[in-house]
Amino acid sequence: MSKLQGTAPRCEISKLNMSFNANTVVWASAGTGKTRKLVDVYLQFLQRGIDPLRIVAVTFTEKAAAEMRERIRAALYAQPGQWMKTIALLQAAPISTIHGFCGSLIREHGFELGIDPAFMILDEQRSLDLAREAARDTIRHEIRSGNEEVEQLFGDFGSETLVETIVSAGYWLNSLGVDDNWLESRLQAQRVAGAEIETRLAGDIQKYGGDFQKIGELADELEARKVRHPLRKRDDPSALLPQIGQIAGVTAAERLSRVVKMSADRFRVKKQAANAMDFDDLLLGARDLLKNHPVIRRHYQNHFQALLVDEFQDTDEVQAEIISLLAENPDCPGRFAPRKLMIVGDPKQSIYRFRRARVTVFFRMLDRILADGGALEHLQDNYRSAAPIAHFSNLLCQLMMDGRGQISRLTDPNFDFSYRVRFSDGDLLQARSDAPFLGITYVAAESGAKAAQGREMEAEAIARLLKEWKLSGHIQAWREVAVLLRAMTNVEIYLGAFEAHGIPVYVVQGTAFYQKSEVSDLIAFLELVLHPDDELLRAIVLTSSLFGVPVNEFRDGGKTPRRVSVNANGLRSFSSVPKFVQCEELLHYWVERRDSSTAAEILQDVIRKTNFDVVLMAQKNGPQRMANIGKLIEITRGLARQGTTALDEVVRYLRDRAHDTSIRESEAQIVSQLDDVVRVLTVHQAKGLEFDIVIIPDLAARTGRGSGDRTFFSDRWGILVGAAYGLHRKPLPHALILEEKDREDDQQYEEEKRLLYVAITRARKMLVLGEGFSKQTGPWLQWMEQLFEKLQPGAIEKARYGKIQSIKFGGSTMKVLPASQLNVPEQLEFTTDAILVGEPYIPCIPTPRIEPAVEMTPSDLISLSGCFRFFNWTRIQGIAEPGREPTGDTPQMRLGSIAHKLLESATPPPPDVLTAAGVPELAAVFQCHEWRDLASASSERELPFIMHVHVNGTECWVRGRMDAALAAEGNGKALPRVIDYKYALWFEGGEAKYDIQMTAYALALMKALGTDRAMAELWYLKPPMKIVRREYTFSEAEEKLRALLAKYLDAVERNEWPAAERAYCDRVECGFRQQCWSAT
Repeated sequence: MSKLQGTAPRCEISKLNMSFNANTVVWASAGTGKTRKLVDVYLQFLQRGIDPLRIVAVTFTEKAAAEMRERIRAALYAQPGQWMKTIALLQAAPISTIHGFCGSLIREHGFELGIDPAFMILDEQRSLDLAREAARDTIRHEIRSGNEEVEQLFGDFGSETLVETIVSAGYWLNSLGVDDNWLESRLQAQRVAGAEIETRLAGDIQKYGGDFQKIGELADELEARKVRHPLRKRDDPSALLPQIGQIAGVTAAERLSRVVKMSADRFRVKKQAANAMDFDDLLLGARDLLKNHPVIRRHYQNHFQALLVDEFQDTDEVQAEIISLLAENPDCPGRFAPRKLMIVGDPKQSIYRFRRARVTVFFRMLDRILADGGALEHLQDNYRSAAPIAHFSNLLCQLMMDGRGQISRLTDPNFDFSYRVRFSDGDLLQARSDAPFLGITYVAAESGAKAAQGREMEAEAIARLLKEWKLSGHIQAWREVAVLLRAMTNVEIYLGAFEAHGIPVYVVQGTAFYQKSEVSDLIAFLELVLHPDDELLRAIVLTSSLFGVPVNEFRDGGKTPRRVSVNANGLRSFSSVPKFVQCEELLHYWVERRDSSTAAEILQDVIRKTNFDVVLMAQKNGPQRMANIGKLIEITRGLARQGTTALDEVVRYLRDRAHDTSIRESEAQIVSQLDDVVRVLTVHQAKGLEFDIVIIPDLAARTGRGSGDRTFFSDRWGILVGAAYGLHRKPLPHALILEEKDREDDQQYEEEKRLLYVAITRARKMLVLGEGFSKQTGPWLQWMEQLFEKLQPGAIEKARYGKIQSIKFGGSTMKVLPASQLNVPEQLEFTTDAILVGEPYIPCIPTPRIEPAVEMTPSDLISLSGCFRFFNWTRIQGIAEPGREPTGDTPQMRLGSIAHKLLESATPPPPDVLTAAGVPELAAVFQCHEWRDLASASSERELPFIMHVHVNGTECWVRGRMDAALAAEGNGKALPRVIDYKYALWFEGGEAKYDIQMTAYALALMKALGTDRAMAELWYLKPPMKIVRREYTFSEAEEKLRALLAKYLDAVERNEWPAAERAYCDRVECGFRQQCWSAT
């Protein structure tokens, strides 16, 4: 099971050693109890009499902050009476992430920054969306205004590449915390360097045409003819063509830098208009507040008497500057105040370069603290991993973390190479864990296996090993196992193998939601509603699972359905093609209503009328597919709540995400990682966690290169751009870009070492390593091969040829298993019971599918039981009720949705979260004993169901979703329960409205469990909370539901829709009253 910390000793305030006597850097290797160290020092500050409101503790995640706060509270509670005031203040103490801390500073001093303190915080995706919007608007505006520079960039880059480049440049500049003057100074350095080269190469430039465009085209011609020539050398920064490219690149860099600045200004205006800040704004705003306002800086330097910062190896320049400004001595600028600052981190675990974190920041802070008289403390006692796993990690890191880097020619004395972490004696893990050792297993790829074949064989091998270990008892529960991937690129291969062997899996924050067929099919239908004349789109929709029309039913290359004609009114008509007819009717219906309907309404109607949900449930992974379409509907509802209601905007939003490879949207989760499942996640997601059994497959995978050759963002040179030439607009090779890419590759190579270290040190009891394939391998496998060759020469190569090997190290043995042996077809038990000998071939005639006659939801039943006429007008004819807002669009309904979402979890959220969500009254619900009993029980939440009821020869279906359901437990005396939440205030008799709904829920539960009684509960959530319970018998519930449905079928048959009693209409304030009464 995952934890944030291992089994390090717990803190006790009475036993603390007052050892914090200087500013300190704690170098905490994996699993060595750094959280305990932070808590220990925090308690020391409290013992010194420092108010907890004056101690800043910065953590990497909110979860880590909550754990740290709880550990401090537990230590204080162990000393009753003495620390009660401190405990009371602890909830308000500044223990948070760096962004949370900066946000509180900005809200406190918004006036000085010209910021409304009530600003909202944009998440990463919303910030990215807004930044792209600003970039597109900037490009469009400048081109329309006749800006030839931007027009030139647009032609060189292309639309989307230019947008992404502008946005990436803006975020990169934010991470450096620099202003326009810095960027201009870097451009000036480019100009000076370019001018020097131009003077030196003036003769060559004139010799080859005197024009960069002509020189580029000449180089292409020489390359095509394979002529020996100086201009053909492109990859050497000192070669002629890259040097010329550097000169030409200065103008391109100036152009792009100006556009980046314009886009950043527009992005800033957009955020100000929305009264919003993103995470970069929080950091930069807090930095500017402290840096540019001496009085405020001095106030906080005096106010905060202690600073504790966790995970400092994953900070950037701006974060480090904020910490430095707070830690400085107000009476001695440039020096830290004594005994105030402690940073905790491990350079070996710095793995977030893609988020612009820099391990070099850690080393610069380390040097500054030591130069200022501070101390360095190594934590080496590992409380996580079994001793052989810790020893294996030491052996591997001693080999690969040699401090040399990958590219030896990088020798610039002015460049900071501290990112090349060298493994020292202070990094050696000293095993202190009591975890039992279950083994280290290495799965060797078949000799010569290429990537695709090798990964499939490895996935099969790992699945078989897991199944065998589970049967033998090595694995007690699937939740003990985690599969850590370098990236999710090939995850489907491993998921497929696990599924084939019946191994339950949970993908942590998986990807590819928008690429799932059930999701893309529904998005395509929404798009077709917008563009009904698009024949290709129509064909895509018709051949999708929504309608299932075979491709051979089309003509004209698959675009136009056969047997179709257009009448005098321009409407399509079809002959004996029911699916075409159904599609056309649905399309026509929603095209007429698209301007007044939400995307969620369209999707729900299409799903219901096409039986799309039934089709999906019959397919492989049916429950997952159903959950995905539910998530899509909720996404569109979320957009509506944010003000995005127009169908074209919704479709654009969905399409952008479907085509954007950077979007990491997971599928709807139908299981929790708390369930008994194997967890699959990336190494980055596993940071801070630990697992009993860790599997690291695909060691051979190679790392992808970063940006292309057109641009590079350099701390030394600013924005570098290759000048485009020729009709193809390819960039000239650029000497500075080539040099910077060497440095970038070297830094990435070093980060790969740190990633592998993090992956291996997540394991407590067992470690499983898999090669994946054996040809053209990446650095992880190369380091493994070097280690094994050192331990036992030739062992890996023998395993690749099918021989099982054992490698001994430090008193332990590691098994090396050939993947080929684990891919031999499994022997199945042979029986003859189902074999027909000599039987004739009997063709199977498919049974025609019978469409259900009646489909209802619980809300349909409520409406029907209230008034048949109202049901006919609103649910069948689609007439909007006068004077009422659309369902789901009222503030009350929105709050109800939020309440339901919060209640889905068994973990009560903090009161401040409830207040921020607008539902503070739920705090009482989470505190009541009924909720605690429900949270601790084995309940199913948001449980979908489809129930069949046979009424007078007609097939009727009721489908819906129960808020919570519990099977009977214990001695069988307790009844199964179904619970429905109502975000409303209870009043006498109000539950009668929901009687038929609860009848349906109870009947569905009894049918599913095979019981004859069930308890239905209505929870009214608004205070004073009220729970209304009613016991149902199977016969009573079925009879009541059948009677209502029979009455409905009779109304359909006679087309007679009686109205309710006038008193009922007045009580519910029906909007049809005047129309209805005048009709009667």
